Amino acid sequence: MNEFFVSITVGFLCTLTLFAVCFLIVLGGKVVFLTVKRYLAVEQPTKVDPQRKPKKPKTIKPEPKPIRSIEIDPFEIDRIYVKKSS
Repeated sequence: MNEFFVSITVGFLCTLTLFAVCFLIVLGGKVVFLTVKRYLAVEQPTKVDPQRKPKKPKTIKPEPKPIRSIEIDPFEIDRIYVKKSS
């Protein structure tokens, strides 16, 4: 019984330790990557033409859908036959 409890405890602690080590490796790698990226980045000056006006985005007008409604007077019509159109 004692060996079983020790085995579970040691396994759980090893799993937590492995998770912490992996977390620190990933976090440290990301910090190093972002630091190197910041210091090695070459900023290019942006050229702005003062005479050029910014273009307005084109608006796309939706095509109107055909109206598919009709009015029926119920006093004049007994039956309605509907033909299916694809």
